[in-house]
Amino acid sequence: MVHLPLLKEARMASPSIRSIRTLLPGITPLSVTGPLDVPIAGITNDSRNVTPNSLFVAIKGLAADGHAFIPDVIKKGAACVVHEGTLPLPAASSTLFIQVRDSHRALGILASNYYGNPSSDLTMIGITGTNGKTTLTYLIESIMNAAGIPVGVIGTINYRFAGTSIAAKTTTPDSLSLQKTLNAMRNAGIKTVAMEVSSHALVQRRAAGCQLDAAVWTNLTQDHLDFHHTMQSYFEAKKTLFTQALPQSSKPDKTAIINLDDTYGSTLIHECPKLKILTYGTTPRADIHPLKSELTEKGIQFTAQTPSGTLSISSNLIGHYNQMNLLAAVATAEGRHIPHNTTVEGLRHVTVPGRLEAVPNPLGITILVDYAHTPDALKNALASVKSLTRGRVLTVFGCGGDRDRGKRPLMGAIAERHSDLIFVTNDNPRSEEPRKIIDDIRQGITQTPCMTTKSLPQAKSGYLVEPNRKKAIFLAVQTAQKGDTILIAGKGHEAYQITGSKKRPFSDSLVAKEAIRARMIKKG
Repeated sequence: MVHLPLLKEARMASPSIRSIRTLLPGITPLSVTGPLDVPIAGITNDSRNVTPNSLFVAIKGLAADGHAFIPDVIKKGAACVVHEGTLPLPAASSTLFIQVRDSHRALGILASNYYGNPSSDLTMIGITGTNGKTTLTYLIESIMNAAGIPVGVIGTINYRFAGTSIAAKTTTPDSLSLQKTLNAMRNAGIKTVAMEVSSHALVQRRAAGCQLDAAVWTNLTQDHLDFHHTMQSYFEAKKTLFTQALPQSSKPDKTAIINLDDTYGSTLIHECPKLKILTYGTTPRADIHPLKSELTEKGIQFTAQTPSGTLSISSNLIGHYNQMNLLAAVATAEGRHIPHNTTVEGLRHVTVPGRLEAVPNPLGITILVDYAHTPDALKNALASVKSLTRGRVLTVFGCGGDRDRGKRPLMGAIAERHSDLIFVTNDNPRSEEPRKIIDDIRQGITQTPCMTTKSLPQAKSGYLVEPNRKKAIFLAVQTAQKGDTILIAGKGHEAYQITGSKKRPFSDSLVAKEAIRARMIKKG
């Protein structure tokens, strides 16, 4: 194992050519072969982007292994190659080779150093869990805005700061994009960043090099088992935000914020004993918990008990699970020492795209668009909707292709249990046969499809299969009567639908509005 001297990094607004030595703090190479004074003009893990004097990090990915492209990047003039394992190195080469144990982690640290360690100048709040991450970033953002603290967000919908919005390709960007974005945020005067950290990102060490101030645990329920295979493996991936990333941060006053109502959260508490921990939940044992609550179709009001006193929260969000998100936001603000009056003001008026997002209409029906695409999320959304609905609950949903198949029948059973009428349709089929996805969902539904389009208005219960998502939404809108609620679940904020290799524009809320207009025209 080779130990290299740690040199103080220059914090650069616009990185250009750097000495390799300024990029290596935090990395302990297994071996170094070649000159250590090579100039570095850029970093990449994509062989197609290699240019003379760039540093190439060979990553073992799901689709390809970057190590196979090392001969090509040498020909392109790469000054340095970071790799795992031993390589048959060229006999005569001016390229520097650095062997590391984990290329994913090395890429994050190299990127952080290249951009001058931007997270060290930002208050970094990392959020992980199956559900609630996106809503929580919006709540934290609103609290920070109320406090007058410039805030940036990195999450599922977009990466946004100081009037800039970048469409998100993934919940947590790759290491290079993440550090570049954090650097741009710092240069724009941002002080606090709320960042969703997915389980995929944690496995791939995308947040390596980030100095966290706080980590938030929302919950853990079935999802992504196509990638993790078991819930235990899924948990092991998620918890590294608390057992590795947060403890390794150099920040003072590091805080773990954990949902005590969640079984996995309760377990996690015992696995990070050296951290300052704040818990939240409905149980009085939690540091932050509600004393009295009122949940209606108009919103949520509750009094929260915190270690520093009580505060009265009023929000236009609806449902029990959004109360949990509000409690998580209160706990995060408590951990950052935000005054109570500021927290209250910040939570008063927050809307989140595609999270029980209402579609206004003059028909006397409630139409809600929600991102619920896991069994627990669908159950929570439907339980909230059911408790607030006078008439029937109509649910339009499907499941994504090329993803965890095991959750499909579970979601079918949940939809049947909590809905009056179900419209089983497509989500993003991707490369899977749409009908096969629907068949998987139907395995969880005990009824036989008993509805026809003619019987829909009078039907009290049952389900209908309509693979065309637009037609399914139109049918639901045409069927609903005054006092009914339609939940359109699965895609939420997404403005596209992926079928095969094609990605075409599609928005549940826009289609619902189109269906409302069509019904109004038909009506008269």
